[in-house]
Amino acid sequence: MALQKFFKTTSDLSIGIWKIEEDESFFRKNLVLLQSEITELAELSSKKRVEWLASRYLLHVSLGQEDRFACVKDEHGKPYLQDFDQYISLSHSRNYVATIHGLLPCGIDIQYHIDKIGMIAKKFVSEDEKKFIPKDKELLYLHAIWGTKEAVYKAFGKKGTSLINNIHLDPFKIEEELPTAIWATLNIENTTKKYECKHEIFEDFTLVYVYEIM
Repeated sequence: MALQKFFKTTSDLSIGIWKIEEDESFFRKNLVLLQSEITELAELSSKKRVEWLASRYLLHVSLGQEDRFACVKDEHGKPYLQDFDQYISLSHSRNYVATIHGLLPCGIDIQYHIDKIGMIAKKFVSEDEKKFIPKDKELLYLHAIWGTKEAVYKAFGKKGTSLINNIHLDPFKIEEELPTAIWATLNIENTTKKYECKHEIFEDFTLVYVYEIM
């Protein structure tokens, strides 16, 4: 087994991180799938299938239930558990998958660090956010901002939400050895939501998980 990390937050959210070292047959043997899930899998490439299966398997392990609750999607593409009343979110990058679940609207994002992230920063970093990014740690801050906004987007779960126009972050300071608290506000149409966000760095990855506080 490759369960890399599992922990609960003070808000009783459960986070799991899995390093994929197994092949597709391992997950297929250990998961009972709906026909709709089998159909969805058939449309994916081999690599994407393993990531899909690993995230569902990690979620099943994290829930600690004997029977598996199928992971399906709503009209916006947001995943949820069939017949189980908890919020969930999934993410994958390179050979890692991450999941979160709990009683609060939540989201998670894991990202492998890439140098080219600066080329797309204009799509998700506002002018105000640019002001608190130190030049000597630009790469880390861009990944933190990207991961936080992606996780907030997943927690909200509605199509048409803009990372740069609808999700705004308060200034924050990254301490690489410690988790970083980040506060996010989502404003869209007549809706305003606040999120508490936690950012961590491990190996060459950024992990961010968020949950709605109002």
